[in-house]
Amino acid sequence: MNFFELPDSGKDDRRFERLAWEWTNVNNPPTDQFSESGAGTFVKIGSALYSLFGRVPWLWSFILVVLSTATVYNVYKATYLLWNDRTQAIRIGWFAALFPELAELSAVILREVPIHFFLSLAVISLIKYWKYKKKPHVVLFILYTGLCILFHSALIAVLLGFGMGIFLISQEGKKKSTATKVFVFALVAGGLLVVNYTGFGLSKFGGSFESAFDTFESSEAHSVLGTAGYPEWMKMRNGITDIWKLPIRYVAFLFSPVVPFMIKKASHLAGIIDAGMYILMAWSYYKNRKTIKENKSAYLILIISMTLAFVFSLGVSNFGTAIRHRAKLLPLMLVLAVNFKALRKRNYLKQLREQLKAQQATEQDIDLNNVTAH
Repeated sequence: MNFFELPDSGKDDRRFERLAWEWTNVNNPPTDQFSESGAGTFVKIGSALYSLFGRVPWLWSFILVVLSTATVYNVYKATYLLWNDRTQAIRIGWFAALFPELAELSAVILREVPIHFFLSLAVISLIKYWKYKKKPHVVLFILYTGLCILFHSALIAVLLGFGMGIFLISQEGKKKSTATKVFVFALVAGGLLVVNYTGFGLSKFGGSFESAFDTFESSEAHSVLGTAGYPEWMKMRNGITDIWKLPIRYVAFLFSPVVPFMIKKASHLAGIIDAGMYILMAWSYYKNRKTIKENKSAYLILIISMTLAFVFSLGVSNFGTAIRHRAKLLPLMLVLAVNFKALRKRNYLKQLREQLKAQQATEQDIDLNNVTAH
């Protein structure tokens, strides 16, 4: 029994649930705007669930809650692997569990939950591959990312960010040769050609990279402004001449509705809390950019996050939608949201202890040599 609806519910989740039931009960499922998109994958999973247990949306929601709980654990594990600090990992785990948008989405029948789950697994595999040099985990990273793409085409940006990162950043304790960089570049380029030819993961972009711009222009032309919509001057409807708006849309995607002119009624004020958290995380990344760059895996995750945010910012013209879509970045962003001051202090104390141990060992060797000499 539902007592009340959460802010993110009441529209897409109802359509997903209805379509899942309709697809279960007819030989020729009805067509819908979701049918050929990543959302269709999510609906078909619900349809399979209904075919086994009947129309039980509470069971569907329960499974999503379980996946959300597992995502919190995955974020904790990824943070621990990345920074080797259990205290910080626990802190970030609690941050993930209590993050308002993550907590809210965990109880709503939307595809964000499986995206969060598989993306958090992808982050763990990426760290194991990049930091700990466990080569088989690069395959798992690509597999988990592919599962994310099944639910939303824009997640292909994770692979694009990975391609840029692996070309620009040296792996932990290891420098890539020019031949390796050329090979990786060719591999990424070849993968993108395969994706473009097959159309896998490009449903949101018209089925291919060639049609992506036309699809984007059409979406902008028919977008509904609404009370939470971007101002008309922020829309990109004049092709290449509007390219100057990209940085503005990028900032708006991550931090709206903090910009004052976007707040048009009292209900919009709730979005300020969500935006404020992203501002705090972004400021922390900027202040501690040197520490992030020193941790090659963290730097790679940051590049992937920025690439994914850029792709999403192109297709969002409403800050209500932006709030939901930027939550998809959280499995990446949260592992970087550690207390860097405490982390540096811990690392300093650890280095100091190691130096003292080394000094004591040296003194013991000197004493032993003196005894032997006598």
